[in-house]
Amino acid sequence: MLIKKHTNGLRKAERLSGHTVIRNLFENGLGYYHFPFRVIVMLMPADKQAPVHLLISVSKRNFKKAYQRNKVKRIIRESFRLNKYLIIDSINSDEYSLALALIYTAKEVPVFSQLTVKMASLLSHMKDNAVSQLIKNQISSSEKKFSKTYTELNEEPLLNNPDNSDKIFRKSDE
Repeated sequence: MLIKKHTNGLRKAERLSGHTVIRNLFENGLGYYHFPFRVIVMLMPADKQAPVHLLISVSKRNFKKAYQRNKVKRIIRESFRLNKYLIIDSINSDEYSLALALIYTAKEVPVFSQLTVKMASLLSHMKDNAVSQLIKNQISSSEKKFSKTYTELNEEPLLNNPDNSDKIFRKSDE
């Protein structure tokens, strides 16, 4: 007898973890603001366990007590769990998966019903705009990798020519 996994939950595999992956997300991801979230999105190589990996952050500056931050994170996690089908349907999980960071920026504890509506709005906006833009960027960057000519690939390194020192090192008097 085969047991089908419940897909509406938020499993551990759907959490974004790993120091290098998180650093790469914040350095190279596409970021925008959608109240009450600062959203950072990035495409990753395909992951069979989860098409979307989620990171939730709540500022200690806005919520001094840990129980308040944990409550906000629980509300965000649950509203994402209920609405994640909006974004998962638009992702081709055979080719890539999505890394998503949600940074809560409001200063008050959200009401669950209001945050669920805002989360649905955020994920549908992301499906329409951000994911399609990331896919276009990835396709164009992969085409650029293969479109270089032989001379572009065999350029003289900058260090071999002493005239290029101003390109390599910044001038200290600027």
